[in-house]
Order: sequence, then C-alpha cells, then structure tokens
Amino acid sequence: MDRKGKTSEKLGLLLLVLTACPALLYAAFPLPGDALRRLDLQPAYLSVPAILFFMLSAVMLQKGKARPYSWRTKLMSLSFISITSYYIVWVFYCMGRVGSISVFLLGLFPVLSLFFASLDRRSVPSAVFSVLAGVLLAVSIVI
Repeated sequence: MDRKGKTSEKLGLLLLVLTACPALLYAAFPLPGDALRRLDLQPAYLSVPAILFFMLSAVMLQKGKARPYSWRTKLMSLSFISITSYYIVWVFYCMGRVGSISVFLLGLFPVLSLFFASLDRRSVPSAVFSVLAGVLLAVSIVI
C-alpha cells in the first residue's frame, strides 16, 4: 500500500475516533434527566444501519484517488469545522440545552465531517456511505 492510502486510513480512523469519543463518554457517564435515554428518539432499525454506513464511510476513505494530503484544503477545513461544531453541540447538550435541533446536529456534524473528508480524498464510496448515513439519520429523527 502506498503512502497516500496509509494517510487516508489514518484520516478515516482519526475522524471515527474523534466522533466516537463523546458518544462513548455519554454511554459511560449518563447525565441526570437525560433526554436521549428518556425519549428513545431514534428507532433502532434506522439508527443501527446509519451507524454502520458511517463506519463504512470512514473505512472507505482509502478507496479514493488520493492527492497530496493537507489539512489546509477547503474541504478538510470544513471537515475540521464540522468536528469542532460537533464538540460545541455536545457541550451545549451537557449543559442541559436539549432539543430536537441539538439531537439532529449531534448526528449531522459527524456525517458532514466524513462527507467533506471523502470529497477531499475523492472517495466516491465513502461519500455515498456518508450520504446514506445522513439520510437514515434524518429519517430516524423525523419518525
């Protein structure tokens, strides 16, 4: 495997870990009066495939036509902004500002980060999986 493929693998793993850390902390240390646990906002038959598509999107980043790797491209900057926004929404959620918009944004920003990264790496399979994850997420929240 060439250097570009290894870089894309690391990028996918990094984005997956960055988005999983708050969710794992949330699972380990539940908040008192937590709206997500109380309301069961996302049906499992839609959220489980959304998570699988999200993970496949991270894995498939290496299947793109890689170009020189840089965080300075516009699309990678948008990916970084999406991850930062994801963490900001988690802070607001932990402060008790819970609503349907914050729940939607908690699912949207990780999908956007992988989507922008897949566009930057020119990985069509990764982009398709991230779009599918986003659509399933949106449908699961609307239902």
